[in-house]
Amino acid sequence: MSAPRDTRKELLDGLGKSAADGSFLRLVLGKPTETAGAVKRVTIRPVVLKAGLRWQVTRRTERQETMENPAPEVAQALAAELLGTSFLSALLETKTAAWQLELWPDRPGKLTRRTTAEAPEVVAPVSAHDRPKANSLDFSAPWWRELGVTDERGQVRPGMAAKQGQIQKFAELLRHDLAAAVLPEGTLRLADLGSGKGYLTFAAWEVLASAGRPVEVTGVELRPELAAACARAAQSAGCEGLRFAAGGIADTPLAEGTMVTALHACDTATDDALVRALAATSPLILAAPCCHREVRPQLRPPSELAGMLDHGIQCERMSESLTDALRALALSASGYRTRVFEFISTEHTHKNVMISGVRLERPDAALCARSREEAGQLRRRFGIVRQSLWDSPELSQTP
Repeated sequence: MSAPRDTRKELLDGLGKSAADGSFLRLVLGKPTETAGAVKRVTIRPVVLKAGLRWQVTRRTERQETMENPAPEVAQALAAELLGTSFLSALLETKTAAWQLELWPDRPGKLTRRTTAEAPEVVAPVSAHDRPKANSLDFSAPWWRELGVTDERGQVRPGMAAKQGQIQKFAELLRHDLAAAVLPEGTLRLADLGSGKGYLTFAAWEVLASAGRPVEVTGVELRPELAAACARAAQSAGCEGLRFAAGGIADTPLAEGTMVTALHACDTATDDALVRALAATSPLILAAPCCHREVRPQLRPPSELAGMLDHGIQCERMSESLTDALRALALSASGYRTRVFEFISTEHTHKNVMISGVRLERPDAALCARSREEAGQLRRRFGIVRQSLWDSPELSQTP
């Protein structure tokens, strides 16, 4: 009598072989068990970053997504650890086949394999070098020359290559969330709060303008000289529907349905931007926080964590993580599908967290209430008496 098939091992062997020969495209783990906690699905796929090939691991709960980009061998080990314990189903897609595995506690799992001809269409690895042209910004356009990103020949200026990469990455993220957002009819409106030198404001305008609808993009910047310089560049380059205004984020009223971006808004300016977005029922929010000064002086960790926070750098990082967790929970509590992930490589800046929120057409009241409760528990556990976003009137409203 032959031994029963070890279908889990067969699928993991297929994962290892596809990783070795470069044919791996995607692994999706589903059917979570109790050990998975709140995570409902894990997706692993290859991405090409500046640092080289990585495997992006995305964990999705009912309310949000988190992403990390470990080395391929680390991601493979994680998949082997999770499959059969935390998750009982797997879909492995390669360039030559698709494998579907269903596991059961009391009998061998069912493994099916389809060849390329039978397999469904799959997503290719993400790479800056093989993206469709339609998904790229046009850096030969006059506005990039006006901003000093490119020269008279349309070539990226020396020293601006990293900035170009950041701009392109932002545009990709914005396109991704636009595809998932429920947008209002008519004019597309977006406010970039804390627009600085305007690079990402122009990128947002270019992305929205390509949709073929009327566009109103406004960059709001506290420093009048920067707002004026960006306004001149927009006028000189003929960017219809793009304007800049000098002013503070907290004092900026937004029309209902205005999308909001706020990248590297300092300290509680990020919270101000999120408050403005929630007040406008923004269908899409992208925020990359900068410094986190509000929580740090208040931080009072529970006794069992005291040893982790004996030094200033540990307290600083905990404050950052706690602040951004409260911000993500605020969006989830307000009816948004929320993701927290790495925006750009840490070799450029360690302030590289992006918080993304896409407003759900039908928010789940129970999930919103749970997010509120979790935020309250975090504040109480770490002694956070004041937090600008959660203390705002907007968070007292039920979506």
